[in-house]
Amino acid sequence: MLQALFLEDAPPTPSPSTPSSGQWILFFDGASRGNPGPAGAGAILVHVSATQSSVIWAVSAYLGVKTNNEAEYTALIQGLSYCRSRGINCLLIVGDSRFVLDALRAGRRPRHPRLIPFFQIAHVLRASLRECIWRHHRRSYNRMADALANWALDHAQSQVFQPPPVVPSSVLKALSSDIGAATLLRDTTE
Repeated sequence: MLQALFLEDAPPTPSPSTPSSGQWILFFDGASRGNPGPAGAGAILVHVSATQSSVIWAVSAYLGVKTNNEAEYTALIQGLSYCRSRGINCLLIVGDSRFVLDALRAGRRPRHPRLIPFFQIAHVLRASLRECIWRHHRRSYNRMADALANWALDHAQSQVFQPPPVVPSSVLKALSSDIGAATLLRDTTE
């Protein structure tokens, strides 16, 4: 059932408004209060060109009771699913979960049975990308996605923000520092 939510057979359909030059950055984060406990996932897709940075899409998803790692994987899967649906195939992926990033970089399945389906979906979605750069950031440089995950928890609801994205002010405040940090750290290209 989880796979049916994120893996569709339909080919990607590039949007007429999808920019073709510049860099795509996907920030993701998950949060769980209790671990397991009420959980939220946040993902935000930003397009950076030579002249501007634009929030293209964002999601804040309330997940019910989940672990932090399930929330992290869900945020990444939602972001990768959106990118796949728009034909975006070169992506810088930024998150603060070393557990998730290291597993996907190495192609190493998690040991916990509850996490295996999440890993498998993320792995398939990642394989649809032509180029993927993974970046681990401390939480202080992943504030946009963190704010989206916590917004879902605070409001116990989900929200998709699509163009023109009107995102919560707490997310916009973090935009410039997160993008700046994402472009400065060392690449791990796959």
